Amino acid sequence: MKNKKKDFEILWYDKIGMCGCGNPNEMSDFVCELMDIQQRNKDKFITYEQREQARIDLFKKTDTDTIIEFVFHVLDHNGLMEHGGYVGNGWLTDEGRELLSLLKYNRDNHHEFTN
Repeated sequence: MKNKKKDFEILWYDKIGMCGCGNPNEMSDFVCELMDIQQRNKDKFITYEQREQARIDLFKKTDTDTIIEFVFHVLDHNGLMEHGGYVGNGWLTDEGRELLSLLKYNRDNHHEFTN
């Protein structure tokens, strides 16, 4: 990576859809650790059981708002939410409302779409 800051901006902001609002440091630390757990398991540095425990430990120590904020950013980036002034106060787009309706249908009909 020649220009680390530019590379980071392309991947973090453009590819994943993050922004600077909310808790960007906590979110980047969370994603970093989660990705590192996955990579360590793939590279056989940790076992499946260790990976599962590391995930549990990560989610226990991470503020729930950070995880929710990350999910909202992904929804926003994919056109399912509108960001507004702060992503945590965003709202669903028409397509987001359609997905919500389909998710509820799926849940209420014994996961017809996801089985």
